[in-house]
Amino acid sequence: MKKVFLFIIAVCAAFSFAVVYAEDNVSGEGVAPGEDNVSAEDAAYASAEQAVYHGKYMDHSGDSRFMPDAYITRAEAAKVLSAFIPEDYDGSAEFLDVPADAWYYEYASRIAAYGALDGYEGYFRPEENLSRAELAFAVDFLGGLEDADVDFPDVEEGHWAEQSISNVAAAGIMSGGENGEFNVYGGVTRAETAAVVNRFTGRTPDLNAIA
Repeated sequence: MKKVFLFIIAVCAAFSFAVVYAEDNVSGEGVAPGEDNVSAEDAAYASAEQAVYHGKYMDHSGDSRFMPDAYITRAEAAKVLSAFIPEDYDGSAEFLDVPADAWYYEYASRIAAYGALDGYEGYFRPEENLSRAELAFAVDFLGGLEDADVDFPDVEEGHWAEQSISNVAAAGIMSGGENGEFNVYGGVTRAETAAVVNRFTGRTPDLNAIA
């Protein structure tokens, strides 16, 4: 539970709140996050308890639109998910398609090195859409969800994200569509991504922030 709490705090404390109207559609039928005898985890947990505030984890586009129906890319997802990595984590990974001057370089490098969002044979594929399987794995990996046993007809036995998909489904964070399938390889909209994170953290819209 401590690991889950830390994940929640990371979301709340990393940014100021921006998503206040995200669609609550995360089904498979989408429309298109001291002292020598004190461990680092315990210290972070104690500090986090005093640092909670309603923070933001997603940005709007340059023209002030959130674009809820647009699929979130792996580069964008890397930025969102990087908020959940401990600040003192200094791991990094290099990719052939992630130049050092790219806006997402640090995010992609850290999240991949941390193990929550992998690359593919030396490539990160930043412009590709994040898949539902990838999001399920990342949330489970970063949040340390309890193992569960929820089956979907389109999730093959032995699939690399099988356990994570089961875990997020059991936790009520993501679900299948009306046909019962998880839509493993389907994309995730920006609204759905916001809804997934909000569900995990138990967050609700800040009505005072709605214009």
